Amino acid sequence: MSAKRIVTRTPSSRRRGKTDWAQVDALDDREIEHAAKADPDAAPILDKEWFETAKLVQPKRKLTSARRTARITPR
Repeated sequence: MSAKRIVTRTPSSRRRGKTDWAQVDALDDREIEHAAKADPDAAPILDKEWFETAKLVQPKRKLTSARRTARITPR
């Protein structure tokens, strides 16, 4: 591996995100819920009604299997 590809960052030189956290902090719950409903990629909002109708599905147990391989010796 080439040394050109290794990037070392210090806490003072790390990249900053583009999120305006002051604007996010200023949103109230109603605005957040509206934004989540308007976003087609967002997960659905899980409310009390959803949990009341949800069905718990446990995965089936895996069947264990053991395979024995025979040694084949050349003649």
